[in-house]
Amino acid sequence: MLIFAFLVCDFILALKTKSGIYGQLPSYGERLNHYYSYFTTQTNYLVFVYFVFYLFQKKFKNTKPDFIIRLMVTVYITMTMLVFWLVLVVQGDIVTNMSVYEWISTFILHTIIPIVMILSYIVTAGDTFYKFETHHKTNYWLICLYPTLYLICILIRGYIRHSDHQPELKLLLVQC
Repeated sequence: MLIFAFLVCDFILALKTKSGIYGQLPSYGERLNHYYSYFTTQTNYLVFVYFVFYLFQKKFKNTKPDFIIRLMVTVYITMTMLVFWLVLVVQGDIVTNMSVYEWISTFILHTIIPIVMILSYIVTAGDTFYKFETHHKTNYWLICLYPTLYLICILIRGYIRHSDHQPELKLLLVQC
């Protein structure tokens, strides 16, 4: 529930804020378009949906989601955390332009929620054994599907924005 409350607050503040990347966008539609186009946003909402699904499975079926679903969500949110902290933060200009709220939001989205998901995966994955060869042949392509589709969509979106001569958004990578 805390993840949901935070995501709702983050959504509202992203639409209402007058500073940062969203302050540069002229309409709520553009702000909404940008907010949901980030891999960070999508994977954090995916974690929330996963936990709702997990609670539903546990309460009504006394089971947990399939191992591959747990693994997929964990891989995606871990990618979010690692790319942000190991690639984007070292650029330096991202850090200097953040307000206090943006720092708190960034820390929750890129550290707290991923760690919660990783810990959940560690705690719930102990009863399943997967041979690497079997997993690689049957599920590896499925795990790679979403990031690949995201990459294709974001490249097309960038090309369309560039073709329409949209202004450059300097902080576009903040929530990537």
